[in-house]
Amino acid sequence: MNELIILGGGVSKGDLTERMLKEIENADSLYIQTERIPSAQEALSRCACARTLDECFENAQDFDELNRLIYRALSEKGERVCYMVYGSAADDRTARYARERAQKDGCGVRVIPGVSLAQTALSEADGEPDALIMSASEYIPGALLDAARARLYYALDSRLLASELKCGLLEYYPAQTQIKLYSAATGRLILIPLFEMDRQPEDFYCHAACAYLPPVSLEECERYSFRQLVQIMSRLRGENGCPWDLEQTHQSLRKYLIEEAYEAVDAVNEEDMLKLCDELGDVLLQVVFHAQIASEHQEFDISDVITAVCAKMLRRHPHIFGSVQAQSSEDVLNNWEQIKKGEKHISSLSQMAEDLPRSMPALMRAFKLAQRLSGAFPKEAEKALDFALDDIKSIKAGIIAREEPELKAGLFLLKLCAAFKCAGVQPEMALNRACDLFISAVKRAEAENSAPLDGYSLENALRSVISGEIE
Repeated sequence: MNELIILGGGVSKGDLTERMLKEIENADSLYIQTERIPSAQEALSRCACARTLDECFENAQDFDELNRLIYRALSEKGERVCYMVYGSAADDRTARYARERAQKDGCGVRVIPGVSLAQTALSEADGEPDALIMSASEYIPGALLDAARARLYYALDSRLLASELKCGLLEYYPAQTQIKLYSAATGRLILIPLFEMDRQPEDFYCHAACAYLPPVSLEECERYSFRQLVQIMSRLRGENGCPWDLEQTHQSLRKYLIEEAYEAVDAVNEEDMLKLCDELGDVLLQVVFHAQIASEHQEFDISDVITAVCAKMLRRHPHIFGSVQAQSSEDVLNNWEQIKKGEKHISSLSQMAEDLPRSMPALMRAFKLAQRLSGAFPKEAEKALDFALDDIKSIKAGIIAREEPELKAGLFLLKLCAAFKCAGVQPEMALNRACDLFISAVKRAEAENSAPLDGYSLENALRSVISGEIE
């Protein structure tokens, strides 16, 4: 085969153009995807060396094998080969595969698209021109959908496929959503509720069957997409939007971003997955909120945010998306830090230290600082603790004499954080856990005593934590 001409056979008799018929007449061989194409007989009558490929569908175990079988048949005979598919050649998966393989094999390829099944169905259903069009077999269970956009699924060729598609769609659409089913084989168009998609007569389901779903309003959706979240925020900040949302700025939203992040961490600590789902949504809302405000000032938009983080993941995982080797998590982290330094043009220890956010919780910042400037502290946990405890007397004296007690206490905490680093302890999490245990001990003491707790009782509660009675 030196040249492959792929023709779209259309969806009805008479859909073959004069140009297509001339290509068929001049071809050494004509292969027709299936004899069920309405124009198949007309094409067969125009070429002496022609055959249908229905046996490929019968013998293939899956779509990948079908593609291979069809291409093998096309390669068998003739220098100038025509391959005619149902509908438009631009929509057909086997045509796409044949075109790519032929080009790899050095063959010339021409495509004459033809009348599209999907576009015919969209026109018959009086559908939205920007509807998302895809083969029913390409639907992926669990895939995120945007019900606010019209959708058309073609080649609904079995009741089983219709049932699988319906189950997935019901997660996003109300069961009573009115959809349109169209069959190009009969020209029949019917309006039914979504839950009846797989309850039609058996002969309806074929390569020519399509399902059109109109867009659903935000208020009617069963589930939502990321795009809809962005639309909601745009509406809240738009004309006649929410007064409170319209008043917000990057600065006024700072506290909410921090609060929502802490609430998400609480959900993780509590191992409450329903709560975590809710709190992560609140964190995501803050991201979208900031992006919306930025877009209004032509600074950046949510697409820029997503692009930046995707590009960062690609750059900082060269062991996955490049040729760098990383055998362990430690290798990955080392690569990450080196790449990060290059991106931020960090070439000195002071720049490494200044790169830490000043708004980070102080204990966390001290821990990170001890990591980045580890040469200032002993490397062994015991020696690092001794190094910190050496300051106890001077701190005590400074507090009594009121000589910069805050500075001395801060330096002491910094040294302690360096010791915790050596011991593999996160001071922020450790202190939070201790606070939680102390509160639990107080609650237990209150439950055991009818009278208000005095200082002695509170001291005992703290001792119960230290002794390990409260866990």
